[in-house]
Amino acid sequence: MFGILNNKKSGVVIVLLAALGFMVSPSVFSQSRDPETQVILNWTSRTYAPNGYSGKTLPTGYSWITATVDAIQNGKLVDISKENIYWYRDDQFLNGGVGLWQTNLRAPEIPGDIVSLRVEIPSLGGSALKTVDVPVVRPVVALDAPYPGGYVSGSKIKVSALSYFFDVQDPLNLKYDWKVNGENVKNLESPFYIELAPREGTPNGFSMGVELGVGDAKNIFVGAKRAISLILKNN
Repeated sequence: MFGILNNKKSGVVIVLLAALGFMVSPSVFSQSRDPETQVILNWTSRTYAPNGYSGKTLPTGYSWITATVDAIQNGKLVDISKENIYWYRDDQFLNGGVGLWQTNLRAPEIPGDIVSLRVEIPSLGGSALKTVDVPVVRPVVALDAPYPGGYVSGSKIKVSALSYFFDVQDPLNLKYDWKVNGENVKNLESPFYIELAPREGTPNGFSMGVELGVGDAKNIFVGAKRAISLILKNN
């Protein structure tokens, strides 16, 4: 009697194992599907930034943006030269084609907008897509005046200009308008900096307001301004 009961239990165990095997099998087979694809979408802007700038060069109104795509599977770069690649801008079809790993587009004319850029490679699976938001900014100008607290001394005071994100390749193509205490400064040795020389007898505490306006010579509606105050403090 004991032996018969043991056989029945064995039969139950076998049936349970078979059922578990049936349940596990689909998950095992699912691992053999195409691996998930990691899509890398990069973009660059052709706007200007000074030497030494390590940040992202951002597009401004109507400047060019270049986007590129790569794909990775199992930690290895995928050859996408024969794959159909489709590009979308703000959910609208931009262009597409075989091996089209790079595309160019214009930023919106008005700074302050965001461009939503998407790329899809359908043949690599449903995960083979990527979307990024590209900010479109106004140009910026900074004044480099290395004087703590704005206090200056000596016979020569130098203030330099740093321009960012103008739609030019050469900063000489920009227009520089320097002012000191509201008066235009002309005949500068270089448009990129100004040197101030306080007259002898100028009292301590004398304030000098330095203002710079930088504009795009090709577009009078594009420009940036910056102003600082410097205070004379002689020993």
